[in-house]
Amino acid sequence: MKKKTGYYMEADGRYVYKTHEIYKGVEWDCKGSSYQNKELAKVAWQRNKEKRIAKINGEVDQREGRVLFSKDLNDWYDLYKRHEVRSGRPRSKRTIQTDEDTITQICKILGDYKVCDITSDTIQKYFIAIAEDGVSKSTLLKRWRMLNMYFSHKYPDGGNPMARCKLPEAKQTSRIWTVEDEVESSNKQAYTVEEMKALALELSKSYNHHSKWNSGERGYSVGKALIVSMYEFLRIAELVELRVKDVFWEENMLYIRRQYDEVHKCVVPPKYGSRRKVPIMRECRKLLEEACRGKEPEDLLFMAGEVYNPDKLTHDGRILQGRLRDNLTLACQRTGLEKHTPHDLRHDGISRLVDMGVKPQSVSKWAGHRSLAMTMDRYYRHNSMEITEDLEKVC
Repeated sequence: MKKKTGYYMEADGRYVYKTHEIYKGVEWDCKGSSYQNKELAKVAWQRNKEKRIAKINGEVDQREGRVLFSKDLNDWYDLYKRHEVRSGRPRSKRTIQTDEDTITQICKILGDYKVCDITSDTIQKYFIAIAEDGVSKSTLLKRWRMLNMYFSHKYPDGGNPMARCKLPEAKQTSRIWTVEDEVESSNKQAYTVEEMKALALELSKSYNHHSKWNSGERGYSVGKALIVSMYEFLRIAELVELRVKDVFWEENMLYIRRQYDEVHKCVVPPKYGSRRKVPIMRECRKLLEEACRGKEPEDLLFMAGEVYNPDKLTHDGRILQGRLRDNLTLACQRTGLEKHTPHDLRHDGISRLVDMGVKPQSVSKWAGHRSLAMTMDRYYRHNSMEITEDLEKVC
């Protein structure tokens, strides 16, 4: 490092120590000043010099990839993508939130690598691992595109490690309820009345898309729909197809007339042709009033993302089962309850009414079952409280 040193005094009485520095090909005049004495001016000069060298080292490290991938990926997105305008429109809040969630998930595994240490083999192993974990095809594509955009920008003259990688097939392309799920869920206990209240209280927290996806302040985008699903014991396909005109306040009834086939993207009659009326439970009345407010009769009662950009949604705005499952799983974790699926909530609601003393024949009719045996043998579940009470009776 070459330098020329020199002390001098400014007209205002400041002592100044100044040098001409060259470090890693960068030249600059470095100086420090003090009104008290030369020694303090030298101290200020040394401090300024170290700051500049650290900045130069950081810029070199970034160019050469000797920085944490998690930091560099977030910095790249903030600088080049967050405010990007496409087709004359800036990125929507929903798109930004989705991008941030994608980056968070990528960094859970790759975040601690340095950029220069990420090779084609590293990326290929990453995608094989998450594909085997059962993530959906759409999730694989989101992460693939995000990484490809980043590395294409990082290596504009070639050398993108994504060039040699191949996107593996998703092991699970659909999260639709299956017979195996039904068998697995049959061993679960129903939530008690108090557990249902605790879950409903958690799910009622309003959604705030500005908070991080795993933040306790974010709330639930489809939480209120899940509460209605639980207390009204509706099939999920029926819940997402409910419309304002299906709520009959005069009769205090919900009309179940059709359901949505998520796989084939079409509206079909309810399972077993079970068009029916279901009483509006007192726990759901305010939620349903709020859901109907300001809507037309043909509008969906519950809509995915109605807080933000509904015009960008697929499936004509219907809530997808994956979103319901993710919201419910998070709520179960935060309340400390046994993990239940959205379909398990139907079992919980049916079990609650039977325990309250409602005639099983009425519950079976409201549930749309083909027989009373199906209601009592397959859908009614004991809960831990009941088992304890039964033991007290016989012991």
